Amino acid sequence: MTARESHGRKARITLTNHPIGGSVFSGPQLVPYFCRTELFGLTPAVDAQCNAPTVVSYRYRTLTGAFAVYNPASPPPADQIANTTTDQGVTVPYIVRVERGTINRGIYELAVLVDPAKPWTPWSPQAGWNHKVYWLFGGGTAPWRTQAGPSSALVDMALSRGFLVANSSLNIRGQNANDWVSGESVMMLQEQIRESFGSIRYTIGSGCSGGSIQQHLIAANYPGLLDGILPNCSYEDSWTTAMEVNDCHLLLNYFGKSPALWASAAQRAAVSGHKDTSACIAWELSFAPVGNPARAVNCNLHTSPDLAALVYNPVTNPGGIRCTVQDHQVAIWGRTARGFARRPTDDVGVQFGLEALQAGRISVEQFVDLNEKIGGVDTDFNFTAERTEADPGSMSIAYWAGQVSNPYALASVPIIDLRGSSNTNDIHTDYHSWAMRPASTRPTADTASS
Repeated sequence: MTARESHGRKARITLTNHPIGGSVFSGPQLVPYFCRTELFGLTPAVDAQCNAPTVVSYRYRTLTGAFAVYNPASPPPADQIANTTTDQGVTVPYIVRVERGTINRGIYELAVLVDPAKPWTPWSPQAGWNHKVYWLFGGGTAPWRTQAGPSSALVDMALSRGFLVANSSLNIRGQNANDWVSGESVMMLQEQIRESFGSIRYTIGSGCSGGSIQQHLIAANYPGLLDGILPNCSYEDSWTTAMEVNDCHLLLNYFGKSPALWASAAQRAAVSGHKDTSACIAWELSFAPVGNPARAVNCNLHTSPDLAALVYNPVTNPGGIRCTVQDHQVAIWGRTARGFARRPTDDVGVQFGLEALQAGRISVEQFVDLNEKIGGVDTDFNFTAERTEADPGSMSIAYWAGQVSNPYALASVPIIDLRGSSNTNDIHTDYHSWAMRPASTRPTADTASS
């Protein structure tokens, strides 16, 4: 494409038309990957990119506040349909167009107020849309190799105000742990929105836990995709949080080696840095096993014997699919000499329990015994006497590839952290909000130069 000014200056750029099945910038897609469009309201996929024809349906808001099916060929009486007034002061019947389709091997859903009897073009959209987008991000962390479904876009709080609500199954981190792919899917679906509905004034992200991780990383790494974010039960990013998960995994294993020395639950909590022992136990039961490459459920390949047989086993299937987050993100990390994705986790040199020792909450004997026996885990998730050492190059990749939240970039993004309080019996401890807040404060000239 070439653009010329009237006095002769010109500029040229080469445009690449990427396939709707992806990828654009996230690198080579994972193979194998299993299409399941027919399980989520679409016809069977027509190709290996999991593409399937788009489906459009309609809902209306009843006078009792529920969504019901709307059939444009046989609509309900107008007096049974609620009205809504958008944040632009436009009052319209509360009828919603719901679109479900495939982009980037994910399944997306979007919804927007519409009058089915009137035309809509991207250059002349209906007045019920305020040109704002509310984007849903889902929680969890899992390296699935199977296509999954999106979150429902029928969000009254946003639709009633005139927002278009959108998301993809690849924006649910409990199905897709690759934040590059999540950001790429936002970009691709935003193109679909602009081409079908019109220009976007701004996009607001929303989501809890793994949904907060995606918001932080996408807003920092891809400026312009998310203009403001609403993280809830938030974490800074996945690999910063993984340090806490891995430490809890090692500590719980260690406490079993010296039970008499660690009979006090208060001392065990002091070493882990938590209010009590419940947070570490919750991590161990929930996300520590995601580090096991031979665990088929991590990849959602446990659903049938044929799929489970594809999963890595160090003895019987050493070339199988490794079901870890880093292997799911192999396009980011690259591979070791063994062909596995590089792993950025490390506990070499960590003095476990140092602050608890200095505060007088544990003894010197406990401190020495702990750091002598804590050990690590190998790439197959086996406990080792040696500490865990990150694969060469992975630490620098974590930063330049945007896997650690960039506070300088986030300082210019409007953020409302919607956290409640969860310091016991839960992994979503308040610490992460407080850690994120000072990190994402724009530095002054003095601090920037120090």
